[in-house]
Amino acid sequence: MSATGTPSFTITATFTVSPTFSAIPTPLSGCIGLESAPPTLSLGAVSNLVMLVPVTVPQFGYVNELHLFVEGPGSSLVRMGLYTDSGSGTQPGVLLADSGDVMMSPGWNVALISPTLVSAGIYWVGFNSPSVVVGGVGGGTTLLYSDTYGPMPVSYPTLGGPAFTVSLGLELCSAPATATPSYTATP
Repeated sequence: MSATGTPSFTITATFTVSPTFSAIPTPLSGCIGLESAPPTLSLGAVSNLVMLVPVTVPQFGYVNELHLFVEGPGSSLVRMGLYTDSGSGTQPGVLLADSGDVMMSPGWNVALISPTLVSAGIYWVGFNSPSVVVGGVGGGTTLLYSDTYGPMPVSYPTLGGPAFTVSLGLELCSAPATATPSYTATP
């Protein structure tokens, strides 16, 4: 028997499609508030003691203000600071911004700082006061440093803390804040 004709070939291809996901941060538009904890308990009076808590920043942006929840009557003098992380995720690094003296009253308060460009990561928000009553929650991420009221320390030794978290936070914005001066006419 002899074969005549033209040979034919059949090629079969198999393709597998697997979706690949990658995290692309959505550009920040405007500002978002990032707080360490809701104020569910009064943590009592604080005097000449720096308290710091970590706040996780999800993406780059500008920090224009720091937040503190104050309990109790009257107003209190407070100074706040924004710090890098030491690299450990458990200790503050170096001071990025100091709010200067700010008068605060009961409720959430704002301390303005110079616009500070940050990338995603852990930052530390701290405060000191001659006397203020603060709020927070049980469960500890707060670190303590005994220091007379005044400018926020540039850095810290290794710190420890109690079993609570002070209600602190920051505002992350897509752009630096710009102050618009307001003029008051004097007769």
